[in-house]
Order: sequence, then structure tokens, then C-alpha cells
Amino acid sequence: DPYQESEFIQLHYQSDTIPAFSYLEVSPKHLVSMDQNNQTNMIRASDVVIGDKLSGMIVNKIQIVVRQGLYAPLTYSGDFMVNGVIVSNYVDVVDDGWIRCQHTIGHILFLPQRIFCSVFMEVCKKEVYIDGYGYLAYIIIQGCSFVPPSFLIVNSMILIVPIGFVACVIAFLWYRSH
Repeated sequence: DPYQESEFIQLHYQSDTIPAFSYLEVSPKHLVSMDQNNQTNMIRASDVVIGDKLSGMIVNKIQIVVRQGLYAPLTYSGDFMVNGVIVSNYVDVVDDGWIRCQHTIGHILFLPQRIFCSVFMEVCKKEVYIDGYGYLAYIIIQGCSFVPPSFLIVNSMILIVPIGFVACVIAFLWYRSH
């Protein structure tokens, strides 16, 4: 949504490879890749603190800014690189400690949309937004909102993928009727 005004977090870091861009600016619930104990985990941007390592770069300053425009590209891999930092396509929508699983759940959840958009790209280019989420994402999130996160993790392929395909069909039918 290019007109939505929102708060963003600027995570500043020292970068030798990308000196012109020494910060990442994301929404507070956006998932970013943090290096910890020889592992990489996707964590909520609002949980990053000074001293954390993002894609090998140490965070040395954190600021809150207000900007206009919300963008959420959907890639086939589920992540992409912004100013030298790996970020997830997804945001944390479950606020009860299951953050490490959010990226995986999101990637499974949006499998139907990735397939749908690869076939019906023109529909996806004209996607409508509700509460900052694309129409397809909004339907999927609402469809799963009544389910506990632990159930989603265990049953994600059984439950989420069919809900996602149903959401894609609803979105396609809605698009054709408007």
C-alpha cells in the first residue's frame, strides 16, 4: 500500500560491502535473519537489540521512523536480501513465542499464493489490500486465526495448504466479479 503511513525500525550496522546503505528499515513485526550460536534464526525486527548480528553485521544503533508506503514482495524462496541483510517475506502474526517457526509457517501458508500468482500473475498485480495485508494474505490469516500456533506447526500441510487454496479461489472469484 503506497499510501499507508506506518512506523518502521531502522537497524543500523557497519557494512564494508554496502557502505551507502548501513541500515535496514522494516516494520516492527517483519522477520529478519539473525546470527546466533552458529545458527541463523528469523526473528521479529522489534526484538533485535544493539549488538545482535544480522547477516554477519553487528547492529550498532536502532531508531524508530515514520514512513509512507508498505510493501511486501513475495518470493519463491521466502526470503530476499535488503542492504546486505537477509529478510523474510513474512511478518510475525502470532504473538505467543513461536517466532522461530513464523518464517516456516508463513512459507507453507503462502505456497498456494505463490502457485496461484505464477499462473494468474495479472490477478496478483491488481491485488487489493485490507489492514495492510494483500487480499489473499488477509483471507489466509483470518482463516488460520482461530487455530493455536502449536496446532499449525504440527498440522501445517494438512490444514494450511487447503485453507490457502480455498483463499486463492475466493480471491480469484472476487477479482473476476469486480
